[in-house]
Amino acid sequence: GQLLDSVDLERDAVVVVAPSSRSGRVAHLNLFAVHAPRMGTGLLRSSVTRQNSFVSIVDVAPTVAALAGTPQDEGEVEGRPVTISRRGGTPEGRLETLVDANTDAVFRDRILFPFAATFITLQIVLSAVFAWSLWKTRKFPVVIEIGTLALLACLPLTYWAALMPFSEWGYPAYFSFTLGGAVCIAMALHRWARHPLLPLTILLGAIIATAAISVMILDSRLQLSTVFGDSPIIAGRFAGINNVTFSQLMVAAIVLAVFLAHQLPRRTSLPLIAALLGGVLLVDVAPMWGADVGGILAGVPGLALTFWLLSGRRVRLRHILICGLATAAAVMLLGALDLARDPSQRTHLGRLFERVASEGWDGLFTIVDRKRRAMVTSLSESVWRFMVVPTALAVGYLAWRAPANLHGLRQRIPELDSGLVGIAAVGALGFALNDSGVAVPGVMLGVAVPVVTYLTVRLSREPEEDTA
Repeated sequence: GQLLDSVDLERDAVVVVAPSSRSGRVAHLNLFAVHAPRMGTGLLRSSVTRQNSFVSIVDVAPTVAALAGTPQDEGEVEGRPVTISRRGGTPEGRLETLVDANTDAVFRDRILFPFAATFITLQIVLSAVFAWSLWKTRKFPVVIEIGTLALLACLPLTYWAALMPFSEWGYPAYFSFTLGGAVCIAMALHRWARHPLLPLTILLGAIIATAAISVMILDSRLQLSTVFGDSPIIAGRFAGINNVTFSQLMVAAIVLAVFLAHQLPRRTSLPLIAALLGGVLLVDVAPMWGADVGGILAGVPGLALTFWLLSGRRVRLRHILICGLATAAAVMLLGALDLARDPSQRTHLGRLFERVASEGWDGLFTIVDRKRRAMVTSLSESVWRFMVVPTALAVGYLAWRAPANLHGLRQRIPELDSGLVGIAAVGALGFALNDSGVAVPGVMLGVAVPVVTYLTVRLSREPEEDTA
């Protein structure tokens, strides 16, 4: 207030920044406000966040420089000057929007660990029930089928929860909508879907459709402040598709490709599989949609390997080299496409190219080293690390205790072998090349294990011709 008495608001620009805000141990979003001549009133937006009413701390210096009329080399700075995204409204209305955004972000960060831990625990419990059934009776209770379908159904529900004020309704309402709603969907599919592959097809299709609708139609609204989406407080990403969503997308696309190869003649299925895998990859990596650089590095070779195997061909060394070259070409092509866009619309891939052009390869090596450190840290800090060891034990037990079940599943759906190889390839590359590290294979297992478990149980009850 004292400073405002000393400035001329008709001539001077005033920037208010709160770089840190905590209430006890809880982190919050912070205030960034600008008053400048001819700027108008409204909510701010940054090309770094690609979200209305959200800017990043790296946007402070470029904004001040732009207000002072100082030229900026885009390759030397990470941020961008802020702009007005939504004009007009009352100060009270704008303040309410920001308060609601902070409330949603805090709720998301608070519920993330309890929800993820519950999801993983349910996976382990169902695997234990499955193993017990193999050991004791060789008959599977119906709860395994419903439970595995519910685990898959709850994934898209966590994103659609963004459209409702669960931060006001609390934890019980959120768990009721996601897990309770998923159980209802699973029970309905179990009761009415007669074909054994139909429930999985519907749920995996819902995972893909949810991500596509979010980034292509809703401006990533379903990703922001959702448990498997993005945290505005952590500020790693505000728009597009993150690594957790990428992991779900890849498993869903590969399994659906397996179902197409299994159900249709090869001449008919291969064009459909190519369209499915290519479409999902485009949604994930296109700068205007998913903008997922890690998705290029892991998705292109992994999906290409899946398609090659489903086409009935053997993989040779030259094919692996071709995949590597195709991945590098995809990075260059998408980077050039991003650079061709308006600077205010560029994603982190375009800004990476700007940085390399300005700083040379040192800028790239800095980013690679940061991602490597984050990947290593994930092995001891990510909640998804708890999915890996129990899953490995469950697979080993299944192979030892019930090899006939595995052999029977592979006989009924022989194309599943190709799909599992593709999932393993994407998981390994995603772990090695993304800063989320173990979260990528962990989440992929969180989707793949229910799929394989459901197929093993359901097909053990079905005549062989029912899967054709």
